[in-house]
Amino acid sequence: MRELYLPLRRKLSLVVLIITAVFGFSVTRPGATQEPVRCPNPVYEAQRIVQTLYPETRGKGYAVLFSVGGTYDRAWKNLPRLELAILETNSTPSIELLLGEKGRKYKPLDPELIASFGFDKDGRIESVTIHGDALANDKKDKQISELVNTHRNWSDAQVVRALKEAGAKYGPEDKDSFLASLPLKDLEEFLGKLTIKSAEFQLRHDQPGGPIPELWWTVEAESRSTGGKTQIFTLILEPFAGKLNHIIRAP
Repeated sequence: MRELYLPLRRKLSLVVLIITAVFGFSVTRPGATQEPVRCPNPVYEAQRIVQTLYPETRGKGYAVLFSVGGTYDRAWKNLPRLELAILETNSTPSIELLLGEKGRKYKPLDPELIASFGFDKDGRIESVTIHGDALANDKKDKQISELVNTHRNWSDAQVVRALKEAGAKYGPEDKDSFLASLPLKDLEEFLGKLTIKSAEFQLRHDQPGGPIPELWWTVEAESRSTGGKTQIFTLILEPFAGKLNHIIRAP
């Protein structure tokens, strides 16, 4: 064991401190019940956010892996970036499996979902990014974007038609149903009372060689705290099922 940890210690002392916390519990195992946890700890908050916004991850017996990375020598003005990975595995991966020679004989971990979180020094959300081929529809987004990118001469109507033929539920002509589907009540638990200021479908972005696809919804929402302070959040959602991919808090 000493031979394993010495090279690992040298790696971590060079530039980046990586703290990997692995929880051998499922997001919610079949047959189990879980009471909501109110805790300022970002680890608990990150798990609750993903469970709330992606309820289909519950009851599957998944394992969850948390990792935190930050500069070691510099004093932190914000909490380091927190990453949550949901894994279809019954094992409890550890740092010995991820780094060093011993880790090379194990198959790479292939998460079902990855969510990254930025918190300020008071533990309030600054940003959230969620990815997943199936659960967050990344695979569908990539396929339709590649198709549209190969037809830069298409009209907007042709792009929208291709998007709908690919199975998108919320195109630019579906604004009313899209707004009705927004998980505002779920988000308010974490962001505060929300008021929608605007919602626009981002179709394409002009480039010298022709427009390139964007194909997502951008929602601007205002949050007002009980003390009267307001904050603006940008929400980005994919068009196939309206799943939330990004939350960005304005400075």
